[in-house]
Amino acid sequence: MRSKTALSIGSLSTMFPEVPKCRQKKPRRGNNNIKQEPLVEELDLNSVYDPDLDFVKPCRFTEFYHNDEPCKFVFVNDFPNAKSCEQCKVNFSRTLPIAPWDICVMHKERYLYPVKDPDSTKVLRYTPTRQKTAARLYCPKKECLLPRHPYFWKGRLKLKTDVKDRLRDSQKTELLKGL
Repeated sequence: MRSKTALSIGSLSTMFPEVPKCRQKKPRRGNNNIKQEPLVEELDLNSVYDPDLDFVKPCRFTEFYHNDEPCKFVFVNDFPNAKSCEQCKVNFSRTLPIAPWDICVMHKERYLYPVKDPDSTKVLRYTPTRQKTAARLYCPKKECLLPRHPYFWKGRLKLKTDVKDRLRDSQKTELLKGL
């Protein structure tokens, strides 16, 4: 004889047929137990992440040569007065331009001019200009740019199309390595 509970469960199953269950995803096992999300930005493994140059910094213009002018890549031969880097004082190659090192970073800056004593030729002091600017050239390395311009980051660099067309592969790799 069957028990009453067995009969009642059996009679319920005949009255209400079993509803098929929805197919559920099985949880991943092992190292792949991570929710996958789409890529937002793909990082280039050949480029080096640099927190000094990759993000905007607060601008505090504390020196007379600080301003919001962009820095531009230029060729040394395009500027006849280009002699040396403003920061490290290394001479640029003028007579025999060598391909990776004949490019520099130009920044328009205010400069100091001498105020002389009217009675003699002695210089009393140096005063910064109010609006006049001059082109100052730097090596394309962060070691030369950051000490003089602490607010510098990669977003301030501009590359004109004529300079971009003239760049060689060796110059591109040198720029990527330096900045």
